[in-house]
Amino acid sequence: MSSVISPFDGLAPLYRKYRPAFPSETAAYLYDLASQQTTGKNLLDVGVGTGQVMLACARHFEQMIGIDPDLGMLDEASEALKPVLAERRLIRLFQSRVEDFTPPEGWKASLVTFSRSFHWVEQDATLIRLAGMTEPNGLVALMSDRNFERCESEWCRAVMELVRRFLGEPKRLWTATNPHFYREWGDVLKASPFCDVERATFPVERVWTYETILGYLYSTSTVAKHQFGDRSGEFEAELKGLLTTLSSEDCFLENDTWEVIVGRKRGD
Repeated sequence: MSSVISPFDGLAPLYRKYRPAFPSETAAYLYDLASQQTTGKNLLDVGVGTGQVMLACARHFEQMIGIDPDLGMLDEASEALKPVLAERRLIRLFQSRVEDFTPPEGWKASLVTFSRSFHWVEQDATLIRLAGMTEPNGLVALMSDRNFERCESEWCRAVMELVRRFLGEPKRLWTATNPHFYREWGDVLKASPFCDVERATFPVERVWTYETILGYLYSTSTVAKHQFGDRSGEFEAELKGLLTTLSSEDCFLENDTWEVIVGRKRGD
């Protein structure tokens, strides 16, 4: 395996605690699609993070493999998945980039998932490689929600303006290795072996507090605490003051959309 320096190094505990959960209804939707033209047994989760997708999908799939280059994320995922292991589900976690990964001999995925992770990979080459790792008519699902930078709520815009005042525009760490990030993902799938594309959206309502907003920001690669240097205490104080002016009850609502773009493989 190639040596990989993770942009999430040291952030896994915050990621597990503060990242919004994967919607359970999305898991049921994906399994329904996968079971229509495949065995519906095997899930490969790319960029497994702290195991959110695998937890949500555990009741549907018999075997699940998760890969992530960050060992800290895999440690958190292993801990989170212990209840599923007790149910005798077969789960395997590998420290690897998808570009370097080879599944166990004879193992084929019914469904491959990317949850908030497709922008980190070499997209065209990855989809070509995945064609050889999936069953006939296998699926790739690209999933994401908005982050605070794209949130339309007044409090989100105010928070991100404060972040920009301290850090400038958030740096896109992935653009150096993935210059095609801004291509529309449906178009990327249509140009790949997974060219039979459909979409679904799932509305999500979340309630945030000062603690969870700060925890979420510090769990990201672009607004992690170390980015502030010796000004993190100043930032935290200003964030708390800002949020107090926006809500005396420390309660901030967000209406989000979880988007799923699914491509089915053709030509097997």
